[in-house]
Amino acid sequence: MNDDQTMNIQASSNPSEPPAWLGSEMAGTETNSSLPLSTIILATDDTALTIGIEEAVRSAGATLHLAATPTTLLELVDSRFPVLILLDLGLPGDWVAAIRRCKLRPSTRQTPIYILMMRQSMPGSSPRCAPAR
Repeated sequence: MNDDQTMNIQASSNPSEPPAWLGSEMAGTETNSSLPLSTIILATDDTALTIGIEEAVRSAGATLHLAATPTTLLELVDSRFPVLILLDLGLPGDWVAAIRRCKLRPSTRQTPIYILMMRQSMPGSSPRCAPAR
């Protein structure tokens, strides 16, 4: 996927396979391990989206952490070393500054950050995301 594309966030139809949006690093991994394989951070106040993403992440054997503020995001980044960050820029706070700080940290410089764009005014639309630049 290049920077100009977006992707739908959907769980895999096969529960034994990780969702495509988690990336190929999860392919072929055991999902019944007592330790999480990967950590994903989600920042949104959309309950339905959170439930859907949490279900997909857990089915892939990963762990989901929620960040309600930019400060919480940075604390989680420092303590959990995520493989993916999903973030809703519609939340209160300076999320753009938080993204910049994540990209300056050596531990998360290469971590993909996807910006969620909720289009609730479009009937039948699904949540979409795009990579942060």
